[in-house]
Amino acid sequence: MVSFRLVDIINIILILIILTIMIVRIQPQFVTYRGTLKSLLITPHDQYDGWIICASKFKDTIYLCSFDTEEKKQKELTKTDYQRLCSDWGFKFEKYMLTDTPDNEPNTSQCLNQNEEFCCVFKSKFGKDILLYAAEIDGICSKQIIEDTIVGKTCELVELKTILGRSVSNNGPRNMYKKLLWWAQCYPAGIKKIVCGCKNTKGLVTEIKEVKTSTFYIKKTANRSKSFCSGFLKEVKKIVREDYDKCLYKFTYDPRKKTITVDKITNNKSEYMFLYPWYTDNIKTKYENKK
Repeated sequence: MVSFRLVDIINIILILIILTIMIVRIQPQFVTYRGTLKSLLITPHDQYDGWIICASKFKDTIYLCSFDTEEKKQKELTKTDYQRLCSDWGFKFEKYMLTDTPDNEPNTSQCLNQNEEFCCVFKSKFGKDILLYAAEIDGICSKQIIEDTIVGKTCELVELKTILGRSVSNNGPRNMYKKLLWWAQCYPAGIKKIVCGCKNTKGLVTEIKEVKTSTFYIKKTANRSKSFCSGFLKEVKKIVREDYDKCLYKFTYDPRKKTITVDKITNNKSEYMFLYPWYTDNIKTKYENKK
């Protein structure tokens, strides 16, 4: 399996963001990726994984970018063959369920390319702050071809999952933590429908089940997650004062100690630097042209 390097993913996100800022002409308080928001939303309930989120300030906007912890890197390296197969089965399920246009049948004969992504950029508010973030979307339910924006279109964003048939009901996963993970992934993108491929231990999907996030019945848990996310963003605004060319701020969450530490990094060659000159130069040009 071939996978993107982190720098490639960051570049793709920044390209999407710069295009959105130029077209929509908004000044967000935060720019990030849906995966970072998901990490924040599950933090009050996370007992094992932890996270690293770096913040860099540019033109009064704070950019947030997630990096793998050493524990996560180790987990990835020690995945079992079965765990990797489960990931492959998930991509294959998408191949069987999705098409490029509404009037075509799925082309299951094509080689599986796990590097293909369909991304959208979303604008939302947490408290008084405007957030701009990119998110990879599995599919769209639509009777018309979508070639530009989903704004104003009659369509519905959907998430696809494969899961052991005995582990899911009409109200979502039976495991509460997995239910929270699914909700945290769907919530920032406004996804309300999840199409589940109910599989056996050999990866054979025997049933298709649609579940709605509204039937998860985790309102109290979700409210706690949203409250933490909002509170974290407020604290970041207080802490992140200096611009990207002076330093960046590294936030690290330790789930065992239930603590978040902050490190100020001034080395511009640090592995955690993520705002590249091609991006900042483009934004600077945009601001100069507005004068």
